[in-house]
Amino acid sequence: MTKGNRLSTMDMHPVTSSRHTANPRDGTCLVVTEGTSTMPSLWPIAGAFGYESPSWVIEPGGGDWGAALDEELCRQPVALVLAEWPTDPRRLDALLDRLARLNASSVIVRSPERFASASQVTVCTNGGLHTVRRLWMADALAAFAGVPVRMAQVVAAGGDPEGATEVAKRTLTAHAHVCHVPADIRIVAARDVVQGLAGTVGADDVLVMGAPSHWRMAGRFGGTIPQRLAGSLTNPVAMLVAPLPARLDLADVLWESHILIDQPSGTSEDVIARLLDCLIATGQLPGDQRQELLATILAREAEMTTAVGGAVAMPHLAIPGFLGVTMAVAAIPDGVDFQAPDGLPVRLVCLFVTAAERYDYYLPVLARLAEWLLLPALREELVHCRSAAEARRLLTAPDLNPQ
Repeated sequence: MTKGNRLSTMDMHPVTSSRHTANPRDGTCLVVTEGTSTMPSLWPIAGAFGYESPSWVIEPGGGDWGAALDEELCRQPVALVLAEWPTDPRRLDALLDRLARLNASSVIVRSPERFASASQVTVCTNGGLHTVRRLWMADALAAFAGVPVRMAQVVAAGGDPEGATEVAKRTLTAHAHVCHVPADIRIVAARDVVQGLAGTVGADDVLVMGAPSHWRMAGRFGGTIPQRLAGSLTNPVAMLVAPLPARLDLADVLWESHILIDQPSGTSEDVIARLLDCLIATGQLPGDQRQELLATILAREAEMTTAVGGAVAMPHLAIPGFLGVTMAVAAIPDGVDFQAPDGLPVRLVCLFVTAAERYDYYLPVLARLAEWLLLPALREELVHCRSAAEARRLLTAPDLNPQ
């Protein structure tokens, strides 16, 4: 495809393209930058998203991204925050934290002056919750630069990569059709997600990706897949920070890597420690707080068992000021003693980590999960699952997560 509608970074007017017509929600676009030097390149990107007269907030390095943002958000309705990627990693963490607390739709861009000369816009996705949002964003940026869109996803090497590749390709193709975006679909089988995605990105591509999970406690950016991907490439980047969903689904917080199948017996303390270590290993909880977190869970367990009967236990860690929700599950075919009220050994353990506040957000899912795990047939299926993927499919079925 030939390039068209190319804007100079000094052109202060938004782009208009016959291929893409932006349809922003009510409200303005708030552009956040550390100085005035990037304003000429950020302005046309706001225009590409359909905002012709964005508002500006300038937070010089050293600020906390707080007061000026809060003031602007109180002054007028804001539909999108478009932010410059801070050069200081600590500032990026602070910005992500502020955006999460504001719960605003946001895009953080790196090297915006290179967007207009891109050869392609590549959307990196896991096929999940926010793929359609990223695709809309990619289409707007591609129309701005007059270049094509590529969608890239990594499936795990080993097992049945051909079957997984076909499923992933069908899913991404459906997303592209729904959004009316003519995208090139690339599915890569790889053992490392970052290496697999990096291999699909050209030197002049704009990389579109999602921000780390809302529900993560172990810092906002460091150690995450988006951080590793952005750190391994020098490409211009647009990172989507989507608002927190109005309703929590297990599919949002229960990953295959959080499910431990066919676990050996031991003590209840052993199982809880294993689940906590699982969440630390996947970057959901901070490793330097392991002993404190474990002590808190075990102290609650000592006060009253979290076994709910029917061979199920649901230990729960509530952390004051924590915005997130995360969980891990262990299946123990031979069971473990949790001092259950019905005397049965526990064969399924679900560790929930949540905020100490906002009970209304996660308690309905917690209660529904408890009800389902007490169904003998489902419980037996989970205990004898041969893979984490199979267990996740059972736990995230539509009937378990009703609208």
